[in-house]
Amino acid sequence: MAIFPWFRKSRPQGYYSGKYLTSGEFEWVKLQPFLLQRGYQLRPRFQPNWIPSWKRWNNFGRQTWLSSEDGLQVLVHVDLLDAIRVKDGKRVVMKMVKTEKFELPLLLLLNEGVIRKHPDNKIVDVLDVLLRPDTDETALVVMPHLINFALIPFQFVSEVAEAFVQFLDGLSFLHFCNIAHRDICFFNLMMDGTDVAPAGFHFATDNRPERGNPDQPPPYKARRSVPSIRYYIVDVGISRWFLHTSKIDDRRIYGQWGQDNTVPEWQQQDEPHDPFKVDVYQLGSVFRRIITHYEGLDMFQPLVSSMTSINPNDRPTAKEATKVLKELVSSFTESELSRRTSYKRCSPEIRKRLESGLESPPELLKYREYLFPEFRKC
Repeated sequence: MAIFPWFRKSRPQGYYSGKYLTSGEFEWVKLQPFLLQRGYQLRPRFQPNWIPSWKRWNNFGRQTWLSSEDGLQVLVHVDLLDAIRVKDGKRVVMKMVKTEKFELPLLLLLNEGVIRKHPDNKIVDVLDVLLRPDTDETALVVMPHLINFALIPFQFVSEVAEAFVQFLDGLSFLHFCNIAHRDICFFNLMMDGTDVAPAGFHFATDNRPERGNPDQPPPYKARRSVPSIRYYIVDVGISRWFLHTSKIDDRRIYGQWGQDNTVPEWQQQDEPHDPFKVDVYQLGSVFRRIITHYEGLDMFQPLVSSMTSINPNDRPTAKEATKVLKELVSSFTESELSRRTSYKRCSPEIRKRLESGLESPPELLKYREYLFPEFRKC
């Protein structure tokens, strides 16, 4: 990570602890006046006149930076930051996008008119695009504040089925548009958590609510208990639009990209591959992890096995996989859809609480990091 010159030789103790702003965070501090003028408020940490709250006295004495909201540091994705839209208080996320790349035009295309309104279009909404006053090399894309699809534990078979169907619908739609996502992996699959977790998750850490008691895990409901949950696909930064052809031989490409390095085609580095088949593998690989770590989901195994076949020619297209999945789900009885599922490593106590009908024990959240190491990196 690039750092300011005065930190190069000797970084202060606590530089990566939240006590100090990183160089990536300073970029947002510089943009704060402009963003406020455009109607977006950043958190206290990113105000130009920020005074750390733990350096001020309150009725209970001084806080420590560990317990302070403005001590939470953004380290992993410094090109992303949350904000509040002033006019309505809506939580949003801003992303710095290079204007020379195809990401911004593709996002705008997929948010255009009838394309945006298509029910199978699961690409994240673009709420606003801000052209920076200090450079034309990057622009700021404003999107809804979403959470990772696996952040809240699945508790019923119907919840898993709904997520799988929406993601495959989204991939099928992209492929119908001749767009290969090329990184439809764990971190790029999201959900709108507004109804299922009303208190929200803090942007910098998923172990703390946005509102409420910071010492308690974020409260959440069973997905099944809310009217509907919309799932999204994000990050088209390396996506490829094959505008003038749909022939398989004309859409083969080289290179390895994305989060999943287990793609079989990539083991032969000098061989071209079909990115549409890679998309199917990557999404199938995510599904495989879910059915591996949750119990009672074996009914999805045949589909997942076909999507993750070593030979890409043995994999279904996204459209074919969607058809198979929907036929499978439609064959389930109501009792099968209502069957509970939980982490295979759940303690007997939590399992008993789930079976007794008590929804959403907060202790379930701690199992995420054991089963999905990605959450340790957030």
